[in-house]
Amino acid sequence: MARQPTTAEPILDGRALLYTRPDSEVFQVRFKIERQWVHRSTGHKDRLKAIDAAFDLYAKYKVLADRGVQVTSKTFESVAQVVAAELKKSTKGQYVTYSNYLTNRWIPFFKGKYINNITAKDFELFFDELEIKLKQKIKNITRRQHYVAINRVFDRAVEQKLITRSEIPDQPMARNADSKSASRPAFTSEERRQIYIKLIDWVAKAKTKRQREKRFVLRHLVEILLQTGIRPGTEVESITFGAVQDHFQEGTRTIVIRVSGKTGERYPVAPIEVLSNLLAVKASIKNVKDDTPFLCLPSGKPYGDPQEDFKEFLIENGLLIDPMSGEERTLYSCRHTYITQQLLKKVSIYTVANQCGNSVKMIEDYYSKVKPLMSASAITGATSFDRSVPLPFDDE
Repeated sequence: MARQPTTAEPILDGRALLYTRPDSEVFQVRFKIERQWVHRSTGHKDRLKAIDAAFDLYAKYKVLADRGVQVTSKTFESVAQVVAAELKKSTKGQYVTYSNYLTNRWIPFFKGKYINNITAKDFELFFDELEIKLKQKIKNITRRQHYVAINRVFDRAVEQKLITRSEIPDQPMARNADSKSASRPAFTSEERRQIYIKLIDWVAKAKTKRQREKRFVLRHLVEILLQTGIRPGTEVESITFGAVQDHFQEGTRTIVIRVSGKTGERYPVAPIEVLSNLLAVKASIKNVKDDTPFLCLPSGKPYGDPQEDFKEFLIENGLLIDPMSGEERTLYSCRHTYITQQLLKKVSIYTVANQCGNSVKMIEDYYSKVKPLMSASAITGATSFDRSVPLPFDDE
């Protein structure tokens, strides 16, 4: 329901109403076109300028109505709720993420605002508030994901003739938000060994049964991520126990795990040790089936988001901040660690890109810091087996 105006003045010979809202000095205009109410911001605090803008808006919507364009004003929330519900029903993990963005972020922010009143400035305010809430900078890659979600709402509004394509506001990106030279937070080989050991102890220290169950699954999840480079989030959520197959090549046994996420369906290879992680979690679940998700508690209920639990573990063990980048580590740091280690072992960049579902260019751009280490023997005369010259990400 629209908020009640604090002041109201008939204008345009009574065809429109000029008013302000309790939380803004900017004048709004309300008028009827073919029995449908239209609500728009004039964009002005000055009354005379607002009246001029109101006249232009009224004339514009009269033309749109003559062209058969629907002029009904609807709130962003009313359109976004329908789109979010449709996305949530999708089998694609990324669509579920977009649904969550709309439900948990965009709808609360735009609550009560008409979809044809949204501007580029609103987007900047949205990301400013999100940075304050998350206590971190929002990178452009994250902005793009949010824009993909909100553009589905605008596309629906265009389909319903609530707005025209030209009325979709510009979607600004942050300046210097994604520096190609920025170091991605990862773990050293020593830190990785600590994680393996301390996670076992952390599970044993759980104070409740539910906490112990969650920590048990998290332990095996982290070990899998460190050994495969699978993406946390949608890819991990897509793993089922029936999605694992044996693979033999030149006498070596490995496993292949079917995952689905932002790059579609793919089949990363994992060392045979990962099978023990999968089987350990599988054995803990009651009435387990092939389509049972790996990220699942013994009761069969979904784990949810393990990120907060992993952050708690990192804080307790002094591993949260990456000294190279100064950024907080997350579950994604396990993936970055895997990629870095593979490159240091001189695995082909094309093989790494294929294994991790990335483009070769992305690997080159974001892991360029590894290149000097890969050439260390040529520069210093040391070999990769010389333990007197340890590599910061070396996989011993």
